[in-house]
Amino acid sequence: MVEIKGERVLAAACCRVPQAGMQVTTNNDRVRKSQQLVIELLQSDMPEKEYTRHNEVDDWATRLDVGKPRFAPRRA
Repeated sequence: MVEIKGERVLAAACCRVPQAGMQVTTNNDRVRKSQQLVIELLQSDMPEKEYTRHNEVDDWATRLDVGKPRFAPRRA
């Protein structure tokens, strides 16, 4: 999640194409909280199994200081 100057809502960086002159913020409080929430939601849907540990979501959770998710997994 990133903040793009002039836009009201945050944007998923993976879905945006950079444009000349685009001003993007990746590290203010609003952006950081949103990034943490996204990681927490992803974690809540990952079963705690040996094969799911030490993955990219875990790496980002560590970087963003996200602990155990407070949300229950979605029902399949």
